Amino acid sequence: MLAEECGAELSAFFRERRRAQRELSVAAHPLRDDALRTPDQAFAKLTDYPWSPHYVSDLPALDGLRLHYLDEGPRDARRTWLLIHGHPTWSYVFRDLIPVFLAAGDRVIAPDLIGFGKSDKPKKEAAHRLAWHAQVLQQLVERLDARNVVLVNHGLTGLLGLAVPTVSANRYAGMLALNTWLTAPAAPLPMNLQKWHEQFARKPKLSIAGQVSPAQTQETPAWDAPFPDAGYRAAVRAFAGFIADAGEPDFAKAVLAFWRDAWRHKSLLIAGGADVLVNQAAMQRLGQRIANAPEPRVIDAMDHFISSHGDDVAHRAVEYFRPS
Repeated sequence: MLAEECGAELSAFFRERRRAQRELSVAAHPLRDDALRTPDQAFAKLTDYPWSPHYVSDLPALDGLRLHYLDEGPRDARRTWLLIHGHPTWSYVFRDLIPVFLAAGDRVIAPDLIGFGKSDKPKKEAAHRLAWHAQVLQQLVERLDARNVVLVNHGLTGLLGLAVPTVSANRYAGMLALNTWLTAPAAPLPMNLQKWHEQFARKPKLSIAGQVSPAQTQETPAWDAPFPDAGYRAAVRAFAGFIADAGEPDFAKAVLAFWRDAWRHKSLLIAGGADVLVNQAAMQRLGQRIANAPEPRVIDAMDHFISSHGDDVAHRAVEYFRPS
């Protein structure tokens, strides 16, 4: 008889609880003067992203910036998946993989790079360097004591993801590369990729959703949500430049040397047959840089941003990297 009144009371209760949680987060992670923070309400209408947010700001490399990450599944799982998103997405891109990994009894850690997703966004492009982003992720892995890690590296910032295991390599058990572009002098930038990075570098108001999922309108709020206006997009512009030139030759040399000479674990490379940004030839060149890497496996209908093929990718990976 009092369903409507009870519903109103519950709504008010949870609204107040969310407000208190936001205030607690702000108090625990104050915003630096040189950074922006996307309001929580920007993410209120997301679909298929039910996981609780976690934040950290006291890693030495962060210097007070707030990093958002997901951490799901048992902490003592036999296998941990570390999901590193590419440009210009965030951890939401893995929403179809995560349930499969969790159903296998595994742990999943999915950070948002600084400048993307729910993480803080420095106002200046110069704040972003691949070596620094890698250091942040390396310290996060240490803080969370992740073990038996399978690195999942997606998209256009392959060098960054590949840099993470170069520290504490004993924590890793495998590497999965999905449509991964590796910036290298010997790998010329294809015309489609050239146009991609130029438009993000030069058009501050470009719709990210229009580039990531133009035909999937239900996803649209997720891709533009982190960036309420052009001021939040310094990382988007900076990472567009990294696609063509990492700008840190010593860093790139050390990362590639690790994968050529020191990597001792299994690797799996998956290419999307419908990917117009990172073609199969690019994935083959990536494999040539990695010790004992097999030929890329191709999912014909998969595009660059995984789309509805995430669960297919995850099932393949669960079987391929099954602990012995």
